[in-house]
Amino acid sequence: MKSELSERNASGPSDPNSIVRFDFLTFSPYPDEMKATLTSKGQITIPVAIREKLGLKPGDQIEFDENATILVGRRVVNPAEWNQAMTAWRNSAREALAGHPWADVSGAELIDDLRGGPADSAAADSGSGP
Repeated sequence: MKSELSERNASGPSDPNSIVRFDFLTFSPYPDEMKATLTSKGQITIPVAIREKLGLKPGDQIEFDENATILVGRRVVNPAEWNQAMTAWRNSAREALAGHPWADVSGAELIDDLRGGPADSAAADSGSGP
């Protein structure tokens, strides 16, 4: 049994009175609370779940990637907040390493230690290593 829409579609675009319609349903995998509607001013309300997950607060900025094939928005990190977080992380790492043999070791020395000694620079330079 054909639906009325199917019969209209069957008449095709050659019929000037025909309205071309799609005779299928689309399904969005996202629940209604994860959708936003664009206002006439180009504004959207970001769903609460996303704001909470990303830690978005009023006044935060979001940047969009116009070259992406889908809408991509990223929270813009405030440089002062970033520096504060990195300083806190460094201080935490410094406290955690206090008294550890690696506390005052450079990154290169640490890698050499983890590898069991420094790389053979002569072999590395000649390309005749393993």
